[in-house]
Amino acid sequence: MFGGEYAYLKEEIFSDDDYIMEMHYTTIDDWKKIRPDMKSIYILPTDINVAIQKTKERNLDSTKEIERIQELKEHYNRIMNDKNLRSKFDYILYNNYDKESEKNIIDLVKKIKQGE
Repeated sequence: MFGGEYAYLKEEIFSDDDYIMEMHYTTIDDWKKIRPDMKSIYILPTDINVAIQKTKERNLDSTKEIERIQELKEHYNRIMNDKNLRSKFDYILYNNYDKESEKNIIDLVKKIKQGE
């Protein structure tokens, strides 16, 4: 899909069932073309330095860690400086990598499911 390989089944994508999927922000337009009814949430770190530290705590191999940190910085800078990109998402939530952030994400998904 969209030039890449993903773990999404066609039956799931075109189903009337609710699914939560992670996607790369650069594919938001493509996703909305095939599922205009979808709701999108961009989860943004409150502090990029905390996100970087959390990545380091994953104990990835050094090459993968450097790559992931560069991606984090690129994504963060892009979403912070591109109003057009931000407007493509239905919701933007901030992630502090804590229980409150987890609760906020779960509460928003519940709210969306209830049709609010």
